[in-house]
Amino acid sequence: IGEYGTGPARARFFNVDIPAPGRVTMENTVNTNTLTPTMNWSLDGDATNATDFIVYLRPVGTRNWLERASYTREQLCGTSDGTACSFTPQSTLSSGTEYIFMVRGKNDGGRGKLRLRRFTVDTTN
Repeated sequence: IGEYGTGPARARFFNVDIPAPGRVTMENTVNTNTLTPTMNWSLDGDATNATDFIVYLRPVGTRNWLERASYTREQLCGTSDGTACSFTPQSTLSSGTEYIFMVRGKNDGGRGKLRLRRFTVDTTN
């Protein structure tokens, strides 16, 4: 790069390889005795590279997605470096129904692999 006033500066470009996040660790789903349970997961290792999460929720045996959306790490883990994350669906679920919850991290390097957990809502207990 030339000194000030001696000619045009030349820009230098380089790529930074950012690995996609690793798999999250699924934790227990809580409040399954209500119509708004909370799904929990934690981050360690390469999963801590996630800046956002894609969550999916549907009843078992259907393709009827109740949730299929992207959220920031701040929204689901409290802070940009939080490692305990949770999601509560915006819509109420049905008692006696088994659901599949799936989550994957993402960042500028790509999307991580899906993790899933099955649970049943039972408000009769």
